[in-house]
Amino acid sequence: MNLAVDRLKVAVFSLDHPASACWQIRVQSPFEFLRKELDFRRGSVPGPDGRNHHFAFPEVLEWADLFLVQRLFPCESTWPLLERVIQQNKPLVYETDDLLISIPVGNPVRSASVRGRPWILKLMQKAGALVVSTPEMKRMLAPYHRSIHVLPNLLDDRLWFQPPAQPSEAEPVVIGFAGTPTHLADLGFMDEALRRLQEKHGSRIHFLFMGCATDQNKDLPNFSFLPFQHSYEAYASGLKGAGIHIGLAPLADNAFNRCKSNIKWLEYSACHMAGVYSDLPPYRACVRDGETGLLVPNTSAAWFEALDALVSEPSRRRDMALRAHQEVAAHFSLSRRGQAYVDTYRALSAQGGRDIPRVAPTPSPGVPLPEALLHRPCWDKQDWVTILLSYLHGFSSGEPVTLIVPIGISTGGHPSLDELQDLISGLVSAIGQVESAAVLIVDGPTALEEALQHFSRVQCLEVRPEGLAPLEGYFGERIAESYKQIKSLRP
Repeated sequence: MNLAVDRLKVAVFSLDHPASACWQIRVQSPFEFLRKELDFRRGSVPGPDGRNHHFAFPEVLEWADLFLVQRLFPCESTWPLLERVIQQNKPLVYETDDLLISIPVGNPVRSASVRGRPWILKLMQKAGALVVSTPEMKRMLAPYHRSIHVLPNLLDDRLWFQPPAQPSEAEPVVIGFAGTPTHLADLGFMDEALRRLQEKHGSRIHFLFMGCATDQNKDLPNFSFLPFQHSYEAYASGLKGAGIHIGLAPLADNAFNRCKSNIKWLEYSACHMAGVYSDLPPYRACVRDGETGLLVPNTSAAWFEALDALVSEPSRRRDMALRAHQEVAAHFSLSRRGQAYVDTYRALSAQGGRDIPRVAPTPSPGVPLPEALLHRPCWDKQDWVTILLSYLHGFSSGEPVTLIVPIGISTGGHPSLDELQDLISGLVSAIGQVESAAVLIVDGPTALEEALQHFSRVQCLEVRPEGLAPLEGYFGERIAESYKQIKSLRP
C-alpha cells in the first residue's frame, strides 16, 4: 500500500488539549493505531490570546479529504474559519462524545455549552453527517440530522493492557472513583451509602477518589484524594497503579448522562476492578448485571447493598473483576474493533460534499407521529415563538421530546440563550420527560410547516404566569389554519 496516496487525510478541528481524554480517545489513539489507513492533522491553532483560530498550515483546505469538527469547536470566535471550511464543499462531519447541547445546570461546562449551542446547531445543519459515541446520543440527536453514525469509545491496547494491572488481594479493600471535577452532582446520592459502609466495615475498607469528591466524601475516615490528571496517559497510568478493588460509576439521571459512553466500565474493567454502575443506558448496554459489574438504581440503600456485598464476598468480587476484564479485552479495544473508524470515515468521505439535513424525519407510511404542542412564551410582551413537539397523552414518559425553536417567523425580539435554555428546561421538566429532550432550530415558516406535517395532532398553548393555557387570538388561529392546510394536502 502506498501510504502517501491511499491513506484517508482528515483535518480535525478541536478545542481540546492534545493530552486530554477527549482528544486521545476519539482522535489520537484510533488514528495512530490505524495510521496505515488514516492520516490526520490538527486543522487549526488558536492565536496568542487563545481565540481567533487560524489554519494550522496553509494548505490544509486542499490537503484534507474530510473535515472533522469536534465538540465545542463551533463557536462565535471560530465561525469565520468554519465558514471557509464549509465553502470547500468537501465531506464535513461533526463529532461529539457528549450531548453538549443539553448540559445540566451546575455542570462547570454548561456556560461554555450555552454560548456554543447555537453554533453547534448551525454546524449540524451544514454537516454531511454526525458521529457520536453511543446509540442513546444518536437517538437524542435524530431530530437534527438524518445521517448519524455511532463510533464507540475503545481502549488503546498500549495504554491499558501493556502491562496488565491487577490490585493486590491484601486488605484493606480499596473503593475508588476516578473522574473529572464535573461529576460532583453524580456523587451526591452516594454520600449516605459510603458513610454506612464505613461504619460497618471500619478499617477493612479504604476510599480513594481521583479527580473529584464531595465534602462528605472527604470527611470519611480512611479517605485519600488525588488531584485530576489532565493528561489521559498519566490518568491511565495512575488508575492502573491505584490498587482499587471496587470502582464506583454513579450518574445522575438526566439527558446528558444518559448519552454518556461506557468509558468508566471499560477503564475499571481493564484495571481488574469490580464495578458498581448506575442503572442507566451507558452501562445497561454492556454490563451483564452480577457478572461483569453491578447495575443499581440511584438510591442510597441500593448502593449500600451492592457495595456491602462486594466488600463482604471477596471471591465474588474477584470473579466479577476477571470476567469484566476478559470481556473488555476481547471486545472493546482498538485492536479488536478499531477498523470501524476506518470504515466509517472512508464511507463518509466517499459521500462527497455536504448533504444538508431535513428538520424532521420522514415517518413510515401510514404511521404518523403523535401530536405537536405549540408554546408561545412571553419575554417583555415580545411576540417571539417557541414550539414544543412532544410525545404526550397515552405515551410513556421515556419517549423522546423534541423542542422546535423557530426563528425568522415573527418580528419580535429574540430571548437570550440563557432565557431560552431555562424556558426549554422548564417546559420539558413540567411534563416529566427532561431526560429525553432534544432541541432543533428551524428557520422560517417553510421549515416549521415541514416539521408540522409529520404530526397527527396539534394543540396551541402559551406560557402564562399561572402555567400553560390555550393560545388564543391571531397567532393561535394562524397556526391552526396552517396546520389544517398542511393536512388537507397530504394523501
